[in-house]
Amino acid sequence: MGSPITAPPASAAAGPPPVASRPAASPSAVAFPPASPASLPLGPLLLADAAAAVGAASLVAPAIAVIDKAIFCHASGRAPLPRGLTHGLSLVTRRPVHFLGQPSFLLVWLVYVTTYACANSASTLALTTADSDAMPKFIATSVANVSASLAKDGYFTRAFGPPPSTSRPVGWNSYGLYMIRDGLTIWASFTVPPLVGAALATRKLLPVDYCQPVAQLLTPVTVQLVSTPIHLWGMDLYNRPSASIPQRLAFVQAQYGAATLARMSRIFPAFGIGGVANTAFRARGVQAVQAYRDGRGFVL
Repeated sequence: MGSPITAPPASAAAGPPPVASRPAASPSAVAFPPASPASLPLGPLLLADAAAAVGAASLVAPAIAVIDKAIFCHASGRAPLPRGLTHGLSLVTRRPVHFLGQPSFLLVWLVYVTTYACANSASTLALTTADSDAMPKFIATSVANVSASLAKDGYFTRAFGPPPSTSRPVGWNSYGLYMIRDGLTIWASFTVPPLVGAALATRKLLPVDYCQPVAQLLTPVTVQLVSTPIHLWGMDLYNRPSASIPQRLAFVQAQYGAATLARMSRIFPAFGIGGVANTAFRARGVQAVQAYRDGRGFVL
């Protein structure tokens, strides 16, 4: 005879619980894993890059435009630096629409839209080739920033120089010094910070999480000690074309302190606040592109 048949354990006989007893997950509770930007469609990503650049530039351009105009007016003798800053801030708060329509604001805004947009796009395009974005970003940002800055500074030099000077073209000697100034700032903003951050971490001068952000703010500010005299000399070549070298040295010495502090203060919004905002906006843009691809619409 065969072995007696025994009833299966109650737990086994019961089988899996009925489907109806399992709570259904709501669509909002479904977790969508973050996607790599390389797996997302390129066109929407580039649009998100441009939108992030516009948002970040719009945050910082008003402050930078006020400072830049005050520096040029101070160098040409049109207005002392404090008065120029006060006038610019008053215009922003009391007549914002008029301020936003001025070429001095629009040109500064364009400089940082193109700078951030080129940096973002270079990073996105580098993902499609699985290469590091360090060199493409540096080249794209340098070309965009220097080219747009030269156009902006050409206008500022003529518009805010001594009154009879607005019809004279800006010489290539001034443009050349502006290019050197911008090259130093780009170098100190993109190439030097990783080296300084690594040195701070190696020597344990700061907590590790603070080393790179501190370096990112410190190096562009510090390089203004060197680039400001170059900037002042370029302006003086236009404002006083017949001045001697001793006269130019005296001018740079007299303007150096106030102009350096002003240029240091403009670096914080340009490469500190603007850089952080651009990175955050770009990350949200990637999330929006993923949400759209997954059929959830644009989720910011």
